[in-house]
Amino acid sequence: MGEMGYYENDFEDAMLKDTAAYYSQKASSWSVEDSCPDYMLKAEECLKKEKDRVSHYLRVSSETKLLEVSIGICIATCNLNF
Repeated sequence: MGEMGYYENDFEDAMLKDTAAYYSQKASSWSVEDSCPDYMLKAEECLKKEKDRVSHYLRVSSETKLLEVSIGICIATCNLNF
């Protein structure tokens, strides 16, 4: 298995699962504590930070996957609670 295979299978999959769990918890908390506009501002700020982390620490190929997970969780939680 090549280097990219290890990155995707051993690291990236676990990172995406952990990211989904993290944002699920955060989004649930925000939806209880904040108004819809404040929730959206927090979600937007997190997405900016995730993009920044990708550019500094991860492979570019992870950006789309990471943002899809983050956005998906935030939108799903927003739709359920507002």
